Amino acid sequence: MTSRRPLLWLMAQLILQGQDGRWLPLTVYSDRPVALQRADIRVRCGDADVPGARLKPGGGAVSVGIVFQGSKALLDNTGDAQAALRQFLHSAQRGDEFFTVNSVDAPVLGVGFTAEVNTLVSSISLPPGKRQAHLLDGMAFALQYLGHARNTNRALLVIYANDDAASAIKPGELAARLFSARVPVYVVSLCPRPGEARQALFPDLQKLAKDSGGDAWGVSSFAKLSDTLARVDVRPQYRLELPFTAHAACAEAKRLSIDWVSGADHGGINLRYQRQWPNGFGLGGWQSRR
Repeated sequence: MTSRRPLLWLMAQLILQGQDGRWLPLTVYSDRPVALQRADIRVRCGDADVPGARLKPGGGAVSVGIVFQGSKALLDNTGDAQAALRQFLHSAQRGDEFFTVNSVDAPVLGVGFTAEVNTLVSSISLPPGKRQAHLLDGMAFALQYLGHARNTNRALLVIYANDDAASAIKPGELAARLFSARVPVYVVSLCPRPGEARQALFPDLQKLAKDSGGDAWGVSSFAKLSDTLARVDVRPQYRLELPFTAHAACAEAKRLSIDWVSGADHGGINLRYQRQWPNGFGLGGWQSRR
C-alpha cells in the first residue's frame, strides 16, 4: 500500500496540472462601455487572496441553443414569441450560430446551427394539438446538441410558460450535466395570470440558471418578452485566468469569490462569473458596486 502512494500522488499532480490555466468567463452588465482592469477586482478562496489571477478580454463568437416549451401558451402567442426572438437575434455578431429546440412530447430540433434569422424565427411555430411539455428533456437534448458547436463560448436560452411534470431527466441530473459542460443557462418564465399559482418548477430553474453563470427572469406576458430578451447577454466580455496554485487553495477553502476591491466604483455595474471548477467548489454569484 505504501509503495502505491508516490504513484497516486503523481497522478493527482498530473490531473491538477491538466487543469492549469482554467478560465472563468466574466460578464459585465452596464449602460455604458467599461474598461475593467485586474486591479478593480479581488479574487479570493475563502479569506485568502489568490495571487497571479489574470484578467483578459473575452468576447468572441458564441453558439446558443434556444429552447421553447411547446405549450398552448406558445401556440396562442407564436407571433409575439417570434418577434421577440427576431429582436434577440439582431444582436448577433459575425461567427455566432444558433439552433432551436421545441420541447413537446419529445424534444424536437426546430433547426440546426445557423445564423439565418428568418429560418430560426420560423422554426418555433408549432402545429395545434394537446401535448405534454417535457421542458427538462428538451434542455438535456439541447445541451447534447450544443456539443457539436464550433465556438467555445456556448449558452442555452430557455423560454417556457408551464410546469414540467413529465420529463424523464431530473433537475439535479440536468444541473450536473450543465456544470460539467460549463454552459450558462438563461431562463425566461412567462408568469401565470394573476391569482394563479406560480410554477413549482421555476425556483429549480432559477437556481440552476444562477449557479451555471446565467440568469433568470419572470415575464408577465409574451408581449413583454422582447424587452426581457434584450437584457440577455450570452457573450462573456472578460475572462479570468487562475494559476495552478489556486487549485490547492480553493480545494482547501471550498469557495472561490470574486468581488470589487474596496473603493472601486463602477456606477451600478454587475459582475457575474460562471461556475466552472470541478466537484462543486461553490462558484457562481453576483457582485455589484453602486
